[in-house]
Amino acid sequence: KMDAPVDKSEVKWAEDWLVQHIKNTDFGYRGKLLHPVPEPYVWDTSFATDYKRIDDEHVVLFEKILAVSQHPENADILAELKKLFIEHFDYEQGEFCAIPNYSCVQHKMKHYKFNVVFQDQQVPVGCEEINFAKNWLAQHIKNTDHQFKGRFVNP
Repeated sequence: KMDAPVDKSEVKWAEDWLVQHIKNTDFGYRGKLLHPVPEPYVWDTSFATDYKRIDDEHVVLFEKILAVSQHPENADILAELKKLFIEHFDYEQGEFCAIPNYSCVQHKMKHYKFNVVFQDQQVPVGCEEINFAKNWLAQHIKNTDHQFKGRFVNP
């Protein structure tokens, strides 16, 4: 027996939609989302987007995330990393949004969802939060930024 504040036909429609969505969309990502997170956390050429400024900014983000992991109690290092993420996302979004026929809203939302969590961090930063930032950046570069190699308007 099912009791819901909506009509049973609506619930059945939602159940069917969810099953189809998982089957037709989510399974397409199986085996594609996890890339190794380097340890020590240092940028290497496997993260290259072939766009110098973005790659240079990614290098600095890697360095600052590593610095936070080494000094989780240092508020100045954390504040600098927060500032760098905001500046990097603003610049990168401008470049991605200049690509013809690119849905930059989805890219902005990925940045936003990360930043909502990350900007709320306080010292001392916990291991789980540091690992979240390390993993998010590594996955984001390889799963999202790499899709647009060679497509930037002004490389």
